[in-house]
Amino acid sequence: MKWIYQAPERQRLDIFLTAQLTDITRSQIQKLVKAGRVTVNAKSAEVHHWLKANDLIEYVTAKKEAKPAIDDGKKLVIRYEDDDVVVIEKPPGLLVHPTQRKEANTLIHLLLQLYPQLKKFNDPVRPGLVHRLDKDVSGLMIIALNEKSFINLKSQFQARTIDKRYTALVHGKVLKDVGEVTTKLQRDKKTGLTKAQSAKELLSDNDEAREAITHYEIKDRFVNYTLLEIKLVTGRTHQIRAHMQSIGHSIVGDTLYVTGDIRKKKKIFLSRPFLHASSLKWQQLDGTEHQCKSPLPTDLKKFLTTLHA
Repeated sequence: MKWIYQAPERQRLDIFLTAQLTDITRSQIQKLVKAGRVTVNAKSAEVHHWLKANDLIEYVTAKKEAKPAIDDGKKLVIRYEDDDVVVIEKPPGLLVHPTQRKEANTLIHLLLQLYPQLKKFNDPVRPGLVHRLDKDVSGLMIIALNEKSFINLKSQFQARTIDKRYTALVHGKVLKDVGEVTTKLQRDKKTGLTKAQSAKELLSDNDEAREAITHYEIKDRFVNYTLLEIKLVTGRTHQIRAHMQSIGHSIVGDTLYVTGDIRKKKKIFLSRPFLHASSLKWQQLDGTEHQCKSPLPTDLKKFLTTLHA
């Protein structure tokens, strides 16, 4: 992008760019200037450079929508960033943080490269993390970049005031346009997976079962499939996948939480669960509300085109 500065009075470069690039914060602009992505009269400029009439300002936009990720060539898209938080789009197939196996190719490793300030957190395995996504699930995640923001976001998750929404394609025809699943979830001791309590288990006292609430709304209907918008009230491990399985509508492409009838049918040609974290709304430290949205990734969008309405 190029601009010719035409105002008679002088103005600071970062203030000028903030007015021109309304989708980027001043903090981000200052980082771009320091990184040499902005020039004035074809020369590198300082953040506090004062513009004068007829100055030529150039901003190199190439590859700014996606930052380089890990060695496998994936890209990490930044949806929002300021001094306190960053909202990223986690690609499918990327583990969020190392497990007991001590994996070295995770989202956390990438974030530490992009945001060295995360090293100040006491937790070296999950610095800044206030929530997670399953490895094969894509979509929005918010990461705290300092301790105050971490406490703020964590308290919102605990109070259930953060609005998290997902797009999911499930097997079968969901009857209710709007519905809720409130069955408690617990860990299956045999498989290690999350499971919804059975009717018999509901009658027994079980300290391991945890409250879980999932809201859903139908967005589209296909032959033998239903597209849902899902809102999580609680955030249990594998909650959406386990809850959808429990009501007979497992996630398309899910190989772990599958209903018996689907397991017997022909394999679905989708390499991962059709589940995408599509919307995230939260409050900043100053009380202002922010929301980020994420469109369906190409592979999921393409799969939808193969279905018949």
